[in-house]
Amino acid sequence: MPQAASTKIPFRLVRDEARLIRAGLMWEVTKHHYWKKEGASSISPARLYGYPARADEGTYSTSCQATILHTAVAATNSFRAASRRLCLDAFEIAACMLGARVGEMVCRHGHFKPCPPKYKLLTDRLLTKLERLRKRGRRAYIRIYGEATFVEASHAWQQHVRFVRAFFLFCTCNRQWPLAAGVCRRLLQVEWISYFRDELSELGLEVPPEPELRNLVRRALRMGRRTIRGYGRTWAHENHDVLHERIRTFVVKRCTLPQGLTF
Repeated sequence: MPQAASTKIPFRLVRDEARLIRAGLMWEVTKHHYWKKEGASSISPARLYGYPARADEGTYSTSCQATILHTAVAATNSFRAASRRLCLDAFEIAACMLGARVGEMVCRHGHFKPCPPKYKLLTDRLLTKLERLRKRGRRAYIRIYGEATFVEASHAWQQHVRFVRAFFLFCTCNRQWPLAAGVCRRLLQVEWISYFRDELSELGLEVPPEPELRNLVRRALRMGRRTIRGYGRTWAHENHDVLHERIRTFVVKRCTLPQGLTF
């Protein structure tokens, strides 16, 4: 028997368990496809829309993503009987566990129909079984390749799973917006007004009266929102310095005009 084959653990997977895992893994694969199609943004959806985000959002790994895709196709496809015998290594079993958790989430949110019967109980039992198998696979992997190699591969897998959760599995179901749009705009106006009071004084320009300065800031922010609509939120996050400079230039130019002239 080849040496690599001894790292694989044989076990039997029931059809309902495979459906749950496949639902979660294909959800992740689909989100990954759209992420690549839209330019592989480096900003997670949570940060993009202002939700609380993880401090460590992980690192994308091509090999780990290939493991997820391979597991989705090879381990959960073609169930002609009530169950099927599989042989997977520790990381492929970990991909099944990820699929089970994501599958339970998409069933709970109503994104997958029809859901397996009693999917919550099914998920708990499946995760218990897979965790036991994953530990056996870990021992087999360490026995063949050594503990240092396993630790390195495990760290890469954990970083990729963090990335997947932050970038592909973010769902706005049952989430409230952090702040209402009007509240955010008012807070933003206050910050910019305070900034321009100091900035115009440093440039030696006369600071307009409060109502006039507030009006200028509102017009500048409207211009900024039009720019974001034109270029997209991702561009705005990646080029925020350019956007801030446009807003600054908008206000400063109008404060340097001779009195009585406006744009």
